[in-house]
Amino acid sequence: MLNAHNAFREALVRKLNQEPGLEVVWQAGSLEEAHGIHLDGIDLAIVDPVLLDGDDGMVLVREMSQANPNASVLVLTSNLDPTVRGRALEAGAVEVLSTRATGEELINAIRR
Repeated sequence: MLNAHNAFREALVRKLNQEPGLEVVWQAGSLEEAHGIHLDGIDLAIVDPVLLDGDDGMVLVREMSQANPNASVLVLTSNLDPTVRGRALEAGAVEVLSTRATGEELINAIRR
């Protein structure tokens, strides 16, 4: 999981780790942190493309999609601009979900 908002990311990791069959195996708050992560064995990555350090998280979406074609990338973002959705899907994301989604909606998206 890549999300620059630490409190949000940590709370979401706790929630996901409580779900049967789900386990968050890595988390990062910046693109620099995420680049050190090995993608082998990862089924799904949750990425917020809007990073606080000015980096573009779409780079990671594209890199992950290319490096591990068996893994899915779900973009979870507060930016509801349709161009962000289009860029995410173009970069290889399988779904784009708003941070306004309920926990149940996120879990359902992850399990798809």
